[in-house]
Amino acid sequence: ARLDAIEAEYQRLVRGDRQPPPPPPSAAGLETEVRRIIAELDDRGRWVSTFRDQRLPGDQKFRPGDRYIGSDVFSANLETLSNYVQATRLAQ
Repeated sequence: ARLDAIEAEYQRLVRGDRQPPPPPPSAAGLETEVRRIIAELDDRGRWVSTFRDQRLPGDQKFRPGDRYIGSDVFSANLETLSNYVQATRLAQ
């Protein structure tokens, strides 16, 4: 969830500021993060997190050390990868 960014964009529009939002990051600017994201995939192509006694939404019964697939990690990684693909296509 990018609620802060959405709220900032909403407030900008309410103020009547019609300036376009800043451009998305370049492919070169995302390359290090994309390499990290790909390297974090497990042998089955998943991003698996380890529970460390943090608060998670839902009614889970995780114990510290349990492994799980987090939708927040999936969403953030997929968004970054999508931005990278878009940036590489714009550069062509």
